[in-house]
Amino acid sequence: MIVKNLRREQLGGNVRLSADIVHETVPAPFAVIYYEVEERHADLLTDSYAPFLIAALVPAVFHGEARIVVEGDVAPLLVAGLRCVMGWHHHWYGKRHAPIAIEAGTRATALPRRPSAVYLSGGIDSMFTLRRNQLGFPAGHACRADSAILVNGFDVRRPDAIRIARDHVQQIADAATLELITVSSNVPLLDDDYPLWAKQFGGAAFCSVAHALAPGFQRVWFSANSPIPDLTPWTLHPATDPNYSSADVEIRQEGLEFTCVEKVRLLAHWDVALRHARVCTRNPVDRLNCGQCEKCIRTQLAFLLAGRLSDASVFPNDDITVAQVRAVRIRNEGQARDNHDLVRELRAAGRANLARAVAANLREYEKWVAWRDGTGLRHRAARVLGFRH
Repeated sequence: MIVKNLRREQLGGNVRLSADIVHETVPAPFAVIYYEVEERHADLLTDSYAPFLIAALVPAVFHGEARIVVEGDVAPLLVAGLRCVMGWHHHWYGKRHAPIAIEAGTRATALPRRPSAVYLSGGIDSMFTLRRNQLGFPAGHACRADSAILVNGFDVRRPDAIRIARDHVQQIADAATLELITVSSNVPLLDDDYPLWAKQFGGAAFCSVAHALAPGFQRVWFSANSPIPDLTPWTLHPATDPNYSSADVEIRQEGLEFTCVEKVRLLAHWDVALRHARVCTRNPVDRLNCGQCEKCIRTQLAFLLAGRLSDASVFPNDDITVAQVRAVRIRNEGQARDNHDLVRELRAAGRANLARAVAANLREYEKWVAWRDGTGLRHRAARVLGFRH
Protein backbone atom coordinates (compact mmCIF):
# COMPACT_ATOMS: atom_id res chain seq x y z
CA MET A 1 0.00 0.00 0.00
CA ILE A 2 1.35 3.42 -0.95
CA VAL A 3 0.46 6.63 0.87
CA LYS A 4 1.29 9.64 -1.29
CA ASN A 5 0.38 13.07 -2.63
CA LEU A 6 -0.22 14.90 0.66
CA ARG A 7 -2.04 18.17 -0.04
CA ARG A 8 -4.22 20.86 1.45
CA GLU A 9 -7.12 22.55 -0.33
CA GLN A 10 -9.78 25.15 0.33
CA LEU A 11 -13.39 23.96 0.04
CA GLY A 12 -15.77 26.85 0.61
CA GLY A 13 -15.51 27.73 4.29
CA ASN A 14 -13.50 24.58 5.11
CA VAL A 15 -9.92 23.41 4.65
CA ARG A 16 -9.19 19.78 3.73
CA LEU A 17 -6.00 17.76 4.23
CA SER A 18 -5.87 14.81 1.82
CA ALA A 19 -3.60 12.00 0.67
CA ASP A 20 -3.93 9.19 -1.86
CA ILE A 21 -4.03 5.55 -0.71
CA VAL A 22 -3.07 3.04 -3.40
CA HIS A 23 -3.06 -0.75 -2.98
CA GLU A 24 -0.08 -2.67 -4.36
CA THR A 25 -0.76 -6.33 -3.61
CA VAL A 26 -4.52 -6.69 -3.91
CA PRO A 27 -6.95 -5.24 -6.45
CA ALA A 28 -8.81 -2.48 -4.66
CA PRO A 29 -10.07 0.95 -5.66
CA PHE A 30 -7.80 3.96 -5.32
CA ALA A 31 -8.90 6.06 -2.33
CA VAL A 32 -8.52 9.71 -1.39
CA ILE A 33 -8.64 10.02 2.40
CA TYR A 34 -9.20 13.38 4.03
CA TYR A 35 -9.51 15.33 7.28
CA GLU A 36 -11.50 18.54 7.03
CA VAL A 37 -11.98 21.43 9.45
CA GLU A 38 -13.53 24.86 9.39
CA GLU A 39 -11.28 27.54 7.92
CA ARG A 40 -10.85 29.21 11.31
CA HIS A 41 -9.16 26.01 12.53
CA ALA A 42 -6.94 25.54 9.47
CA ASP A 43 -3.76 26.24 11.45
CA LEU A 44 -4.46 23.09 13.50
CA LEU A 45 -3.99 20.79 10.48
CA THR A 46 -0.68 18.97 10.20
CA ASP A 47 1.76 18.89 7.28
CA SER A 48 2.71 15.29 8.13
CA TYR A 49 1.76 11.93 6.63
CA ALA A 50 1.29 10.53 10.17
CA PRO A 51 -2.54 10.48 10.24
CA PHE A 52 -2.70 8.73 6.87
CA LEU A 53 -0.15 6.09 7.88
CA ILE A 54 -2.17 5.33 11.04
CA ALA A 55 -5.44 5.23 9.08
CA ALA A 56 -4.00 2.88 6.44
CA LEU A 57 -2.29 0.44 8.80
CA VAL A 58 -5.15 -1.93 9.78
CA PRO A 59 -6.74 -2.10 6.29
CA ALA A 60 -3.33 -2.74 4.72
CA VAL A 61 -2.66 -5.70 7.00
CA PHE A 62 -6.21 -7.04 6.73
CA HIS A 63 -6.25 -6.84 2.92
CA GLY A 64 -2.96 -8.72 2.60
CA GLU A 65 -0.69 -5.88 1.55
CA ALA A 66 3.02 -6.74 1.86
CA ARG A 67 4.07 -3.29 3.07
CA ILE A 68 3.08 0.32 3.58
CA VAL A 69 5.20 2.88 1.72
CA VAL A 70 4.87 6.49 2.83
CA GLU A 71 6.19 9.02 0.34
CA GLY A 72 7.20 11.42 3.10
CA ASP A 73 8.58 11.62 6.62
CA VAL A 74 6.97 10.46 9.85
CA ALA A 75 8.15 10.39 13.46
CA PRO A 76 10.28 7.30 14.24
CA LEU A 77 8.54 6.87 17.61
CA LEU A 78 5.23 6.48 15.77
CA VAL A 79 6.63 3.84 13.41
CA ALA A 80 7.97 1.89 16.40
CA GLY A 81 4.57 2.14 18.10
CA LEU A 82 2.72 0.94 15.00
CA ARG A 83 4.95 -2.12 14.85
CA CYS A 84 3.90 -2.85 18.42
CA VAL A 85 0.22 -2.40 17.47
CA MET A 86 0.64 -4.92 14.66
CA GLY A 87 2.29 -7.31 17.10
CA TRP A 88 -0.69 -7.14 19.44
CA HIS A 89 -3.17 -7.64 16.57
CA HIS A 90 -1.17 -10.63 15.34
CA HIS A 91 -1.18 -12.09 18.86
CA TRP A 92 -4.92 -11.52 19.30
CA TYR A 93 -6.31 -12.35 15.85
CA GLY A 94 -3.91 -14.82 14.22
CA LYS A 95 -1.79 -15.21 11.12
CA ARG A 96 -4.01 -13.17 8.80
CA HIS A 97 -2.91 -10.16 10.83
CA ALA A 98 0.85 -10.77 10.65
CA PRO A 99 2.91 -7.54 10.76
CA ILE A 100 4.02 -5.92 7.51
CA ALA A 101 6.89 -3.59 6.67
CA ILE A 102 6.56 0.17 7.09
CA GLU A 103 8.76 2.17 4.71
CA ALA A 104 8.86 5.89 5.45
CA GLY A 105 11.29 8.74 5.79
CA THR A 106 12.32 9.90 9.25
CA ARG A 107 11.01 13.18 10.62
CA ALA A 108 13.89 14.72 12.56
CA THR A 109 12.06 17.51 14.39
CA ALA A 110 9.26 17.63 16.94
CA LEU A 111 6.60 20.25 17.51
CA PRO A 112 6.87 22.70 20.44
CA ARG A 113 4.77 22.41 23.59
CA ARG A 114 1.01 22.69 22.94
CA PRO A 115 -2.18 22.31 25.01
CA SER A 116 -4.35 19.21 25.53
CA ALA A 117 -7.69 18.25 24.00
CA VAL A 118 -10.37 15.65 24.67
CA TYR A 119 -12.45 13.62 22.25
CA LEU A 120 -16.09 14.50 22.83
CA SER A 121 -18.87 12.57 21.11
CA GLY A 122 -21.47 13.43 23.74
CA GLY A 123 -21.60 9.81 24.92
CA ILE A 124 -21.19 8.58 28.48
CA ASP A 125 -17.55 7.56 28.09
CA SER A 126 -16.40 10.83 26.53
CA MET A 127 -18.40 13.01 28.92
CA PHE A 128 -16.94 11.06 31.84
CA THR A 129 -13.45 11.67 30.45
CA LEU A 130 -14.16 15.38 30.15
CA ARG A 131 -15.65 15.61 33.63
CA ARG A 132 -12.75 13.71 35.20
CA ASN A 133 -10.27 15.87 33.35
CA GLN A 134 -11.79 19.09 34.64
CA LEU A 135 -12.18 17.78 38.18
CA GLY A 136 -8.67 16.33 38.24
CA PHE A 137 -6.56 19.09 36.68
CA PRO A 138 -6.75 22.79 37.60
CA ALA A 139 -7.07 25.50 34.95
CA GLY A 140 -3.72 26.13 33.30
CA HIS A 141 -2.38 22.61 33.95
CA ALA A 142 -0.70 21.05 30.90
CA CYS A 143 -2.96 17.98 31.13
CA ARG A 144 -6.24 19.91 31.35
CA ALA A 145 -8.04 19.99 28.01
CA ASP A 146 -8.83 23.41 26.62
CA SER A 147 -10.51 22.10 23.46
CA ALA A 148 -12.87 19.30 22.47
CA ILE A 149 -12.73 17.30 19.23
CA LEU A 150 -15.89 16.04 17.53
CA VAL A 151 -15.48 13.68 14.56
CA ASN A 152 -18.08 13.40 11.80
CA GLY A 153 -18.09 10.58 9.28
CA PHE A 154 -17.23 7.67 11.57
CA ASP A 155 -20.20 6.53 13.68
CA VAL A 156 -22.47 9.44 12.71
CA ARG A 157 -22.81 10.06 8.97
CA ARG A 158 -26.32 11.25 8.10
CA PRO A 159 -26.44 15.07 7.76
CA ASP A 160 -29.47 15.40 10.06
CA ALA A 161 -27.88 13.19 12.74
CA ILE A 162 -24.59 15.10 12.43
CA ARG A 163 -26.42 18.39 12.96
CA ILE A 164 -28.25 17.14 16.08
CA ALA A 165 -25.07 15.66 17.56
CA ARG A 166 -23.04 18.78 16.89
CA ASP A 167 -25.67 21.06 18.45
CA HIS A 168 -25.61 19.09 21.69
CA VAL A 169 -21.83 18.63 21.77
CA GLN A 170 -21.44 22.37 21.20
CA GLN A 171 -23.59 23.03 24.26
CA ILE A 172 -21.47 20.59 26.30
CA ALA A 173 -18.29 22.33 25.14
CA ASP A 174 -19.75 25.76 25.93
CA ALA A 175 -20.75 24.65 29.43
CA ALA A 176 -17.24 23.31 30.00
CA THR A 177 -15.67 26.47 28.45
CA LEU A 178 -13.94 24.44 25.73
CA GLU A 179 -13.42 25.37 22.10
CA LEU A 180 -15.06 22.77 19.87
CA ILE A 181 -13.06 21.55 16.87
CA THR A 182 -15.19 19.62 14.37
CA VAL A 183 -13.32 17.27 12.04
CA SER A 184 -14.97 15.57 9.09
CA SER A 185 -13.23 12.51 7.67
CA ASN A 186 -13.84 9.57 5.34
CA VAL A 187 -11.26 7.18 6.85
CA PRO A 188 -13.89 4.34 7.06
CA LEU A 189 -13.81 4.32 3.24
CA LEU A 190 -10.65 2.18 3.53
CA ASP A 191 -12.71 -0.67 5.00
CA ASP A 192 -16.26 -0.25 6.29
CA ASP A 193 -16.57 -3.79 7.70
CA TYR A 194 -18.08 -3.45 11.19
CA PRO A 195 -16.25 -6.35 12.92
CA LEU A 196 -12.91 -4.99 11.68
CA TRP A 197 -13.88 -1.49 12.83
CA ALA A 198 -15.00 -2.71 16.25
CA LYS A 199 -11.96 -4.90 16.92
CA GLN A 200 -9.06 -2.98 15.32
CA PHE A 201 -9.74 -0.19 12.85
CA GLY A 202 -11.91 2.20 14.86
CA GLY A 203 -9.26 2.99 17.46
CA ALA A 204 -6.65 3.63 14.78
CA ALA A 205 -9.06 5.89 12.91
CA PHE A 206 -9.76 8.08 15.94
CA CYS A 207 -6.05 8.25 16.80
CA SER A 208 -5.33 9.34 13.23
CA VAL A 209 -7.56 12.38 13.78
CA ALA A 210 -5.45 13.36 16.80
CA HIS A 211 -2.38 13.34 14.55
CA ALA A 212 -4.19 15.34 11.88
CA LEU A 213 -4.51 18.07 14.54
CA ALA A 214 -0.94 17.71 15.84
CA PRO A 215 0.00 21.40 15.43
CA GLY A 216 -2.80 22.27 17.85
CA PHE A 217 -2.56 19.61 20.55
CA GLN A 218 0.28 17.82 22.28
CA ARG A 219 -1.96 15.46 24.23
CA VAL A 220 -5.38 14.04 23.35
CA TRP A 221 -7.56 12.25 25.89
CA PHE A 222 -9.56 9.20 24.78
CA SER A 223 -12.23 7.31 26.70
CA ALA A 224 -11.76 3.72 27.80
CA ASN A 225 -14.86 1.69 26.97
CA SER A 226 -14.17 -1.21 29.36
CA PRO A 227 -12.84 -1.43 32.91
CA ILE A 228 -9.63 -3.38 33.48
CA PRO A 229 -11.27 -6.66 34.66
CA ASP A 230 -13.38 -6.79 31.49
CA LEU A 231 -10.61 -6.08 28.97
CA THR A 232 -10.56 -8.27 25.88
CA PRO A 233 -9.01 -7.69 22.43
CA TRP A 234 -10.86 -4.65 21.14
CA THR A 235 -10.34 -1.55 19.03
CA LEU A 236 -9.79 0.75 22.03
CA HIS A 237 -7.33 -1.01 24.33
CA PRO A 238 -4.59 0.20 26.70
CA ALA A 239 -2.13 -2.21 25.06
CA THR A 240 -2.52 -0.57 21.65
CA ASP A 241 -3.80 3.00 22.01
CA PRO A 242 -0.66 4.51 23.60
CA ASN A 243 1.37 3.04 20.74
CA TYR A 244 -0.34 5.45 18.35
CA SER A 245 1.57 8.23 20.12
CA SER A 246 4.60 10.03 18.72
CA ALA A 247 6.97 12.77 19.80
CA ASP A 248 4.31 15.20 18.55
CA VAL A 249 1.08 13.69 19.93
CA GLU A 250 0.51 11.74 23.12
CA ILE A 251 -2.54 9.46 23.21
CA ARG A 252 -3.98 9.08 26.71
CA GLN A 253 -6.80 6.78 27.79
CA GLU A 254 -9.06 7.68 30.73
CA GLY A 255 -11.51 5.63 32.79
CA LEU A 256 -10.02 2.13 32.78
CA GLU A 257 -10.80 1.69 36.47
CA PHE A 258 -14.53 2.47 36.15
CA THR A 259 -17.56 0.49 34.97
CA CYS A 260 -20.28 2.12 32.91
CA VAL A 261 -22.55 2.27 35.96
CA GLU A 262 -19.81 4.02 37.94
CA LYS A 263 -19.26 6.53 35.15
CA VAL A 264 -22.96 7.36 35.05
CA ARG A 265 -22.96 7.73 38.83
CA LEU A 266 -20.42 10.56 38.47
CA LEU A 267 -22.22 12.18 35.53
CA ALA A 268 -25.62 11.97 37.24
CA HIS A 269 -24.63 14.98 39.35
CA TRP A 270 -23.71 17.11 36.31
CA ASP A 271 -26.72 18.84 34.77
CA VAL A 272 -24.93 19.10 31.41
CA ALA A 273 -24.92 15.30 31.12
CA LEU A 274 -28.58 15.06 32.08
CA ARG A 275 -29.46 17.42 29.21
CA HIS A 276 -27.00 16.44 26.48
CA ALA A 277 -25.70 12.86 26.80
CA ARG A 278 -25.87 11.14 23.38
CA VAL A 279 -25.76 7.34 23.54
CA CYS A 280 -28.25 6.14 20.92
CA THR A 281 -27.02 3.84 18.15
CA ARG A 282 -30.05 4.55 15.96
CA ASN A 283 -29.36 8.30 15.57
CA PRO A 284 -33.04 9.33 15.32
CA VAL A 285 -33.83 12.44 13.28
CA ASP A 286 -36.11 14.17 15.79
CA ARG A 287 -34.26 13.74 19.09
CA LEU A 288 -30.91 12.77 20.54
CA ASN A 289 -31.81 9.33 21.96
CA CYS A 290 -34.57 6.94 20.93
CA GLY A 291 -34.89 5.56 24.47
CA GLN A 292 -35.55 2.02 23.19
CA CYS A 293 -32.35 0.55 21.70
CA GLU A 294 -30.00 -1.62 23.74
CA LYS A 295 -27.61 1.21 24.55
CA CYS A 296 -30.41 3.63 25.48
CA ILE A 297 -32.03 1.07 27.81
CA ARG A 298 -28.69 0.15 29.37
CA THR A 299 -27.80 3.80 30.00
CA GLN A 300 -31.24 4.62 31.38
CA LEU A 301 -30.90 1.73 33.81
CA ALA A 302 -27.59 3.21 34.97
CA PHE A 303 -29.23 6.62 35.53
CA LEU A 304 -32.08 4.85 37.33
CA LEU A 305 -29.55 3.24 39.67
CA ALA A 306 -28.03 6.69 40.29
CA GLY A 307 -31.49 8.02 41.18
CA ARG A 308 -31.50 10.58 38.36
CA LEU A 309 -33.37 9.04 35.42
CA SER A 310 -36.43 11.24 35.99
CA ASP A 311 -34.12 14.29 35.85
CA ALA A 312 -32.40 13.19 32.64
CA SER A 313 -34.40 15.15 30.08
CA VAL A 314 -32.27 13.69 27.29
CA PHE A 315 -34.23 10.40 27.67
CA PRO A 316 -38.00 9.93 27.18
CA ASN A 317 -38.55 7.65 30.20
CA ASP A 318 -38.84 8.37 33.92
CA ASP A 319 -38.63 4.65 34.74
CA ILE A 320 -37.80 1.43 32.91
CA THR A 321 -40.09 -1.58 32.76
CA VAL A 322 -39.31 -5.27 32.41
CA ALA A 323 -41.00 -5.24 29.01
CA GLN A 324 -38.68 -2.47 27.77
CA VAL A 325 -35.63 -4.42 28.94
CA ARG A 326 -36.80 -7.66 27.34
CA ALA A 327 -37.46 -5.91 24.04
CA VAL A 328 -33.75 -5.33 23.39
CA ARG A 329 -31.18 -7.77 22.06
CA ILE A 330 -27.53 -7.99 23.08
CA ARG A 331 -25.34 -8.49 20.05
CA ASN A 332 -21.67 -8.13 21.03
CA GLU A 333 -19.31 -8.89 23.90
CA GLY A 334 -18.97 -5.25 24.89
CA GLN A 335 -22.72 -4.96 25.43
CA ALA A 336 -22.68 -8.25 27.32
CA ARG A 337 -19.97 -7.03 29.72
CA ASP A 338 -21.90 -3.88 30.57
CA ASN A 339 -25.12 -5.84 31.06
CA HIS A 340 -23.41 -8.23 33.48
CA ASP A 341 -22.48 -5.19 35.58
CA LEU A 342 -26.10 -4.05 35.50
CA VAL A 343 -27.39 -7.39 36.82
CA ARG A 344 -25.17 -7.12 39.87
CA GLU A 345 -26.00 -3.44 40.49
CA LEU A 346 -29.75 -3.91 40.01
CA ARG A 347 -29.85 -6.78 42.47
CA ALA A 348 -27.93 -4.72 45.03
CA ALA A 349 -30.39 -1.86 44.54
CA GLY A 350 -33.43 -4.08 45.17
CA ARG A 351 -34.62 -4.05 41.53
CA ALA A 352 -34.72 -7.85 41.21
CA ASN A 353 -37.34 -7.81 38.45
CA LEU A 354 -35.13 -5.68 36.21
CA ALA A 355 -32.07 -7.76 37.13
CA ARG A 356 -33.89 -10.94 36.05
CA ALA A 357 -34.89 -9.29 32.76
CA VAL A 358 -31.29 -8.28 31.98
CA ALA A 359 -30.07 -11.75 32.97
CA ALA A 360 -32.62 -13.29 30.59
CA ASN A 361 -31.27 -11.11 27.77
CA LEU A 362 -27.76 -12.32 28.57
CA ARG A 363 -28.84 -15.97 28.41
CA GLU A 364 -30.38 -15.33 24.99
CA TYR A 365 -27.17 -13.67 23.88
CA GLU A 366 -25.13 -16.70 24.97
CA LYS A 367 -27.44 -18.97 22.97
CA TRP A 368 -27.12 -16.70 19.96
CA VAL A 369 -23.31 -16.74 20.20
CA ALA A 370 -23.34 -20.55 20.37
CA TRP A 371 -25.48 -20.67 17.23
CA ARG A 372 -23.35 -18.05 15.45
CA ASP A 373 -20.08 -19.82 16.27
CA GLY A 374 -21.37 -23.28 15.49
CA THR A 375 -21.13 -24.60 19.03
CA GLY A 376 -24.83 -25.26 19.54
CA LEU A 377 -27.56 -27.31 17.87
CA ARG A 378 -26.55 -26.24 14.36
CA HIS A 379 -23.05 -27.70 14.87
CA ARG A 380 -24.35 -30.92 16.45
CA ALA A 381 -26.92 -31.37 13.69
CA ALA A 382 -24.20 -30.96 11.05
CA ARG A 383 -22.10 -33.67 12.72
CA VAL A 384 -25.08 -36.05 12.92
CA LEU A 385 -25.90 -35.50 9.25
CA GLY A 386 -22.28 -35.89 8.21
CA PHE A 387 -21.72 -32.32 7.06
CA ARG A 388 -18.34 -30.71 7.57
CA HIS A 389 -18.43 -27.54 9.63
